[in-house]
Amino acid sequence: MIPKNLKFQSPKNQPSIHWEKSYPPEFPDLGHFYYSSVRIAKQYFVLRENSDNYNTEGISELFDKSVLRILRTLVYSKLSYLPNYLPGFSLWKLCVFAEPEL
Repeated sequence: MIPKNLKFQSPKNQPSIHWEKSYPPEFPDLGHFYYSSVRIAKQYFVLRENSDNYNTEGISELFDKSVLRILRTLVYSKLSYLPNYLPGFSLWKLCVFAEPEL
């Protein structure tokens, strides 16, 4: 800003503007989402190991839910955005945006 256009001056003893300081993000529900993702993935693996070869009913749905929940948790932990109803491809694109190494 040009000094002649400066209307308000703050003395040097005034604190800086508070929104210029970043705050540490806190996500108290992130632990809940993480543990529920781990539990559903463990449940999938237990069912897959103990199911009969001719009866695999429900295992694919459980796999889909566990993968989508893991992707949602990753997006939430990286972007602070919790997607509710997104298809898997869109969740994957958000994960790649949030974590380019994927």
